[in-house]
Amino acid sequence: MVLEVCNNKRGNGVYESNYGQYRMWTGNGVKVRQWVGAFGVITASQAIEQARVKASCDRYQDRQGDHRLLGPESLPKYSKIDGTYMLCEIRNERSATDAEHVCFAALAREDVASVIMVEANSHDEAVRAGKQFADQVALQLAAAWREPLRTKAIACA
Repeated sequence: MVLEVCNNKRGNGVYESNYGQYRMWTGNGVKVRQWVGAFGVITASQAIEQARVKASCDRYQDRQGDHRLLGPESLPKYSKIDGTYMLCEIRNERSATDAEHVCFAALAREDVASVIMVEANSHDEAVRAGKQFADQVALQLAAAWREPLRTKAIACA
């Protein structure tokens, strides 16, 4: 499971990674969380597609509060990246100027997915930062794999 939007939960063909690592950074009014995990039963791009299909609601509630989805954002086609998805939402909207602006960007390469969640003071800032971090993650995922080693067969005497 890549994203928990629209109350997406594990089960009924929605798989969750058993392995992953989580990091968080804050600064200049932006909070960034990154999770990287490996899937085994399905590919990471299939997990991203499951999240895309589930993100079809307009609103949902969870332990973090009320969420209003703003819809997907476009990401460029990245070299060596199998799947991408970016979605933004407004959380706990009390007024036009009092809300949490959040964007999620998910990128996949083979069985590894990286999900970035950006919280910012405005929707535009969340989108800008989300796309900026997605660009960096794409570079990291592309560089993480090297061409397979080519070995020569050795005859045993």
